[in-house]
Amino acid sequence: MRKAPSASMIIGIAFSFIGFVLMCVGAIITIAGMNTGENLMLFLYIFGGIGLLFFVVGLPFLFFAIRKKNDRIQLLETGVQAEGIIKDVVINRQVTVNGRHPYKAECEVTDPVTGEIYLYSSESVMKKIDYLTGRKVTVYYDPDDRSRYYVDIDSAEADYSMNEPEVHDFRNL
Repeated sequence: MRKAPSASMIIGIAFSFIGFVLMCVGAIITIAGMNTGENLMLFLYIFGGIGLLFFVVGLPFLFFAIRKKNDRIQLLETGVQAEGIIKDVVINRQVTVNGRHPYKAECEVTDPVTGEIYLYSSESVMKKIDYLTGRKVTVYYDPDDRSRYYVDIDSAEADYSMNEPEVHDFRNL
């Protein structure tokens, strides 16, 4: 299943694209208009400068999103896989997207060898996932640094959909 791009990746791509286009248009117009007056050249430099500004503002968003995605891929490939339980689903009030707050799953993983309990939070998701409370979830973590982890909400949703009976609703509403 392909994951939707994160908000920071979309922002980074948008700003970088707008900036790149504005810089290119500014450079092309500047090169084409070398023999024009000073007022037009000033306008063209400002146009290219605004494009550069958009491009520079978009790059950190894009780099952050790409790094986060690469970390997740690396954890899925090389991380230790542990089974945990979703203890709670909370609203992430630190983030707002289109006037709505995303949800985060709070998970608990018990180390089978030591009996130690580790608590993890999933990434923010926009769909309501409170029905997953009490369900099993797969957590991938770096054995050298347990603070690097990924909670695979998709695994909990797949487990939920496979274990729940299909509901057929024939009521007249």
